Amino acid sequence: MKGGRRCLTTKPSPCSVNYSLAENCSLLDSDSMSITFDIPPDVQAGLEGISDLNLRVALYLRLEAQLEAVRRQRHGAQARDVVAAAISKAEADKVAETDPEKSFDEFRRLHQSITERL
Repeated sequence: MKGGRRCLTTKPSPCSVNYSLAENCSLLDSDSMSITFDIPPDVQAGLEGISDLNLRVALYLRLEAQLEAVRRQRHGAQARDVVAAAISKAEADKVAETDPEKSFDEFRRLHQSITERL
């Protein structure tokens, strides 16, 4: 995108990249947004020379937002709450070293509860 208006500007530091979504970008809404995240040095080295990285990141973020909207429509809040509770319980069982068969029975019950609601 040399010479043209950029949707994202990158400001790399040794281990992080700051992406700023600029106004009037054709891929995004007109509101601006900044995201800062760490990128491992080996990955950052592999990104060198990708001239349209800013557009790729913007497209990826747009698609992820659309996918998340589909997930929210497909799975109701109650089903998401049941899944979150099951995950929390599984993590607590790992720490407490719960009996695996008892844990599997609980998983089966929660799975049945989820599938009945879909």
